[in-house]
Amino acid sequence: MDNQNFENKPLETTEPEVAETTPVQPEPVEEPVAEPAAESAAPSSADVGAAFATLGKAVTNDPTVVKIKTTVTDFFKKTDKKILIAIGAGALAFILVVVLLVSIFGNTYKTPIDNLIDVSFYAKAGKLDDLAPKEYWEWYEDEYDKDLKDLKDDIKDNADDLKDEFKDEYGKNYKVKYKITDKDKLDKDDLEKLAERISDKYDIKERKIKKAYELEIEITIKGSEDKDESEMTVYSVKIGSKWYLVRSSGAFVHRLNHLI
Repeated sequence: MDNQNFENKPLETTEPEVAETTPVQPEPVEEPVAEPAAESAAPSSADVGAAFATLGKAVTNDPTVVKIKTTVTDFFKKTDKKILIAIGAGALAFILVVVLLVSIFGNTYKTPIDNLIDVSFYAKAGKLDDLAPKEYWEWYEDEYDKDLKDLKDDIKDNADDLKDEFKDEYGKNYKVKYKITDKDKLDKDDLEKLAERISDKYDIKERKIKKAYELEIEITIKGSEDKDESEMTVYSVKIGSKWYLVRSSGAFVHRLNHLI
């Protein structure tokens, strides 16, 4: 064999031919067209009344509930329909329930004491309604020829004089606080006796008087110049869904000087 000279040459490689393919495009999927939501009807004032009715007749005659109902009904009448639709009937119903629950369950045996102090020392006439049920105010008008509005007007007219009197005696920025030093729940017999006295005097049905506590209360009036303390015994009575203060005679207390 003849000797051959081989040059160092790179090996030649051939790549296999790849057939060109056209990528398959997926067929477009049609998106479902959402139907426009049906416009909600704006709740009417009749819907408001129905919502209150479902919460039970036991609370709809309560003065606080009546005020709320009137306010909300006026809101429905005056508010633009588009705004009511945006809020939604469900949300409004929830708000009504919350307001009612707060007004009912926020009222405790201590509530009338707070109201009494607000009326007696700070001349807050608006709290006067809550110091006695409507039967008492009817009796008061017959007895003294003054109705609830007259009493409120008297408080408003004398508000400045009342505050000045306390400022002169106790100093500016006087404060009135109370402390319950003793609390006893009336048993069935004592409750029936108290309920009978209240019923006989003001024509309130005894079955509406559900519970009562005998309270000993210490009231402190303190200012920059002087301080006074006084004590009183009073009964906090639950009539219907609200609490009121009465004396042992069954008389309602709507001014602090009835007791002190």
